[in-house]
Amino acid sequence: MCLWLGMAVILVGIDSDARNNSAAQKTNHATQEDAIREAVIGYQMGAWRGSGDKVERDAKEPRDKYIAKRLNSRICFVSINRKDPSDEFLKWFRGIPCTVKKVSDAIQTKDPDGGWVIDKKTEQRGIIFSANEIRWLKNTQVEVDGGYHCGGLCGAGEVFTVTLENGKWKVIADRMKWIS
Repeated sequence: MCLWLGMAVILVGIDSDARNNSAAQKTNHATQEDAIREAVIGYQMGAWRGSGDKVERDAKEPRDKYIAKRLNSRICFVSINRKDPSDEFLKWFRGIPCTVKKVSDAIQTKDPDGGWVIDKKTEQRGIIFSANEIRWLKNTQVEVDGGYHCGGLCGAGEVFTVTLENGKWKVIADRMKWIS
């Protein structure tokens, strides 16, 4: 009887430790999610802004110039889980060479060519960058659903692989799920 009682106490203790470790891990993951989403949004903005001016400059034909100019957005809207990010979150993007705003500041026009995302106040074209669900693969690696939307016929859904390197989250790969 004492042996069974002792085993039961040990098993309860192990189960309790496992629950506590799991809860601590979830808390730790939650505190890192803003940094992970910041890495994904920053990666997308950097890639988009890095190529926009070059594509616009290199366009030769009138139609290509028109499209390049439309896609070279000067306003970047941010969506986190399909909602506005906090003001604190937006401060992380001060160094990005575009105006960064919350997704609620954007609307989509109803143009015959599919419509475009624009700023509600200035009516300048923009692009919405999103970072949504995070799936933990390891304590140092996640996958994040996200992508961009700039108009009715301009958008993509992607899965980003993000790893923790030297204390900082970094996008190491992105996989296109769909594009329009």
